[in-house]
Amino acid sequence: GISTFRYSLYPHSGTWREAETVKLGFFENNPLQADFVPGANGADTQKTYGTISAENIVLDAVKPAQDGNGVIVRMYEAETRHSTVSAKFDLDYSKVIECNLMECDEQEIPCTDKEFTFRVKPHEVKTFRLVK
Repeated sequence: GISTFRYSLYPHSGTWREAETVKLGFFENNPLQADFVPGANGADTQKTYGTISAENIVLDAVKPAQDGNGVIVRMYEAETRHSTVSAKFDLDYSKVIECNLMECDEQEIPCTDKEFTFRVKPHEVKTFRLVK
């Protein structure tokens, strides 16, 4: 078949980490899609789905779990750093379970007011199941 690709140059000063090269490459290949919801006086406002405290963490997927039990959130460390990360998502959940890449439950993660904290190693992929 026919394949297409886009090649981009990103001149920057400083290191690739300071320039957020990984993040910009991700956004180039997976453009952000935002939902707008009616705000005060009928004005549109952008809805935020959550926050991740560390700049070196890339949110890679938010999707229904394959077995139908909750929502799967997958993220990875992109800058070769150890980090402690806090994450909070505007979804309906009260329990967070760390999973492997096949979505098999491994351990429950403490969660308070929809916020949970975890440690990540360089280049590590983390998968969590968010359930009611």
